[in-house]
Amino acid sequence: MNFNFFYLFSGYSISLGANWIYRIALPLYILKQTNSAISMSITFAITFLPYLIFTPFGGAIADAFDKRKILIIGDLLTFIFSLAITSYIFFDINNLYLFFILVFLISSIPPIYHPALQSFIPNIVKTEKLASANALISSSDNIVNAMGPILCGLLITIIDLEKLIMISCIIYLAAFILVLCIKTNKINTINNNFSIKQTFLNISEGFKYTIQSRVIFGCSILFLFINFSVNLIMSNLIYILKSNFNATSLEIGISFSIMGVMGALGAYIAKIIIGKIYYGKTILISAFLMSVIFISISLINTKLLIVFSLLWGSIMLFNSIIVVNFFTMRQRIIPILYLGRVIATTRLISFTSIPFASILGGYLIQKNFSFQNLAIISAVFLITSSLLGFKSPIYNKENILPSE
Repeated sequence: MNFNFFYLFSGYSISLGANWIYRIALPLYILKQTNSAISMSITFAITFLPYLIFTPFGGAIADAFDKRKILIIGDLLTFIFSLAITSYIFFDINNLYLFFILVFLISSIPPIYHPALQSFIPNIVKTEKLASANALISSSDNIVNAMGPILCGLLITIIDLEKLIMISCIIYLAAFILVLCIKTNKINTINNNFSIKQTFLNISEGFKYTIQSRVIFGCSILFLFINFSVNLIMSNLIYILKSNFNATSLEIGISFSIMGVMGALGAYIAKIIIGKIYYGKTILISAFLMSVIFISISLINTKLLIVFSLLWGSIMLFNSIIVVNFFTMRQRIIPILYLGRVIATTRLISFTSIPFASILGGYLIQKNFSFQNLAIISAVFLITSSLLGFKSPIYNKENILPSE
């Protein structure tokens, strides 16, 4: 690998660490300030709203403009917005609406940044090295997702929550400096004639092709229900760990790490079974097994955090199996000409339920619903959607190609 990839990889990896600080620290900060489950769930929902708004435009922007400049501007804006959040906390402004705006702004960068990052790698890495480069990026994801929560929880026990958020701001600055060091003379644009009209036309074509591909469209609807079921609880997970299990910050970090490791295990299992079992069957069986685990969570009558962590980790395991199978199926059956637009469309459909589920989960907890009751709701949604899926085009391999 060359220095350009080293700068890109290093900046990306440390940004992941800063993201984990935000993922753990911001909900704890909101809980400390408001002691409100609904405020935490709204914060979680706001982090996903930009994906619904900007995801369809991310690929078009990456194709139309210099990818290196997109990465530089993206990292610079991330630093500026994180500095604003740090200032908000440092000066104890205590205006929840302003806080939500700042969270929305910093969450608006990834939907545009990530397509540019993925499509920029071939510009700085030789073709024969692409697999190794992607493997390094994937390994960074898995390592940080496994270790990030533990380190974050450990740091919270050593230093103040507010100071930890300030450290994340410095990390984002370092990521910006690293990306700024990348030098390349290659052309980083594909289409210089970017237009809003053409972008909306591309979005329309993406929806049309997705609907024609009955398996892909069916999976997108299934994921709509899966994301609803998971995020009904996931958005309030830190609140549940604190209030129901009296978990410390370190224990929360360890709990998240268990979930991350089991999620990585699910991805590994998926690689083994792909090709041996048809994608649709694997997806539907995994979704049904997730509903069984939700029923198990609803029957929990223990304060042992490890039991809950392992059960929720099992949810993450089967979720990873579903995701890897769907991503692989989508890459193999969708023509490259449509792939970017279909990815944006399916992501848009499947993410739509997340903000709604997050806010509903927080509202129900605020109304004294137990997490066991939420798990029952999740189980009902998953059982219904997976059983219907067995009767849908998803289950039949013959439906894998788009209809005319």
